[in-house]
This record gives sequence, structure tokens and C-alpha cells, in this order.
Amino acid sequence: MIIYYLELITFPNDSEGRKQIAVKLYYKILEEILRSEEARLKKDDNPVNFSALLTNEKFHKSLLACCVEIVASVHKVTELQFPSVPNALGLKTFDFLKIVETVVRHEPTVRNEISNFFDSGCEI
Repeated sequence: MIIYYLELITFPNDSEGRKQIAVKLYYKILEEILRSEEARLKKDDNPVNFSALLTNEKFHKSLLACCVEIVASVHKVTELQFPSVPNALGLKTFDFLKIVETVVRHEPTVRNEISNFFDSGCEI
């Protein structure tokens, strides 16, 4: 699914490595979100059902878009200037922005990059 979504985003020709970094960041944050939610929701020995979250297309697109935006910001990939990534994935700005707080909470190392992203004149 993620590979399909990546194909919708037009990366510059020399960005294969950056694409890989965005995918790694996506999976790292997804894993942290799932771990956190499991700890929060787990009661007794009953497993937590993540079906609703894991089948939510907007969630995956938004998380991937956020990861691509972070990588593009770090590596100064101007061709992926906001809102080109959310637009390529068919996301509304609101849907994209809903994931930002979750990403920062589960991967605090990106806080500065997200702050820089909004400070750089990202027009919402």
C-alpha cells in the first residue's frame, strides 16, 4: 500500500535515497503509534484490535505525507514543497494536519523539523 502511495508523489530523479528514508520514518512512527496505543488500551490479557486504524486509508496517506514532508524539509527538496505531497495523495490539508501532533508525540526528534516546516512559510 505504501509503495503505491509513494508512486503518486513526484520525487526528483535523484531522490531514491530520500524516498527510502521517508518509508523508514513512516514505519518507525507507525510502530511507535501502535505500541503507545496498545499500552494505553490494553486491559487484562485481551489483545487490542487495530483493524480500524490499519485499514484507514487517510491515516496511512497522512502519516506518509508527513514523513515525506519531514524528509523533504531536512534535505531541502524544494520540488516537494507543501502542499504538493498531500495533494498528490488526494488529501485535504485538514486531514494532513491532523497527524502532525501524533507524529511529534511519537517521534520527538522531528519536532524541530516540523516547526521549521511551518516557520518556512507553509501556507495552510
